[in-house]
Amino acid sequence: MSWHSLLIFAPCTQFQKFSVPVALARPSQFRLLPGVRHRRISPTKTFIQGIVQFHTVIVQCSGVFTLTQTEDSSWKAWSFVTMMDRLSGVVDRFDGHMPFCRPAEWNTAMEYTAVIMGAGQCGLSMAACLENLGISTLVLERSGRIGNSWCFRYDSLETNTPKVFNHLPFVEFPERSGNYTPCRDVADYLEDYQRTLGLHVLTSASISAASYDASSSTWTLSVSLPGQASITVMARYMIVAIGVGTMGGALPFMPSIPGKSSFLGSVIHSSEYKSSSCVGAQNVAVIGAGCSVHDIAQDMATHGSQTALVQRSSTLVLSRQVIDSLLTGNLSALAVKISIDLACRIYQAGCSSDRDR
Repeated sequence: MSWHSLLIFAPCTQFQKFSVPVALARPSQFRLLPGVRHRRISPTKTFIQGIVQFHTVIVQCSGVFTLTQTEDSSWKAWSFVTMMDRLSGVVDRFDGHMPFCRPAEWNTAMEYTAVIMGAGQCGLSMAACLENLGISTLVLERSGRIGNSWCFRYDSLETNTPKVFNHLPFVEFPERSGNYTPCRDVADYLEDYQRTLGLHVLTSASISAASYDASSSTWTLSVSLPGQASITVMARYMIVAIGVGTMGGALPFMPSIPGKSSFLGSVIHSSEYKSSSCVGAQNVAVIGAGCSVHDIAQDMATHGSQTALVQRSSTLVLSRQVIDSLLTGNLSALAVKISIDLACRIYQAGCSSDRDR
């Protein structure tokens, strides 16, 4: 059993303390869902994976279990990843009718229960889930348009997981989107998502000052907008959802390479790359081992460049067909529709199992 088994019951990670949080949570009503998967990932490694639903005293939960076959052919628990699905007794506001947020009233002083910094996938998802629970939420986005971080990257950028695992809560990607969605379609989807649900989002917004009053448990934020008077926003909770890396606003890291100053060719960071048309057919070295490295190298190689990858150690490379198989298993073959909730459980279980290996 892995430490992930403790997520629903307590934040501790010590197995000897497991009995205490279980006694407090009192899990019950366990039910095995259809669709248990048998996965053989190598001649010597086999997994069985399935989903159970259960209740605790305050929440409805689900858990993804993964069993592995040992050398003596017995089965043992590899991991048990638990997730909270919904609070018991709380009725979802979302009933298929959209938008479900009240129309925004933009004033120089506003009050919300929660303020989220960042209108990317995480920020918009969080806002939708909070509004679904009746918690008023304002999202602040630094750029001038929702989804801009997807528009300003290289043209060949696509999602690196199948579309079914990229849907945000309540609203799926449109059918016209490919299984691996191009970056501009992702940007359009994020913008449509906000519009469809009526989420309150301020773009071109930056926080110029923030203070917290412990006596009232309240944040006071001064929000600057171009060409407008500053807005004061009061909220009980402030949530940071600005992402990671250059897409989250981090400064690009350019390593110090001996001899770079005397190199006669061009040296650019991946954040500056747009398409092979900007480079032309040349001899190119791409340094690194991340997704952008492989995307850029493939884009240039496809359009005539002689491309070499330079990285410190070997990299596990999986084809899209293998990724599809690992994530969906026999569900695709059985023509089982993978809902947003089911996709989240499968993906979370897969990522958590990978961390334990």
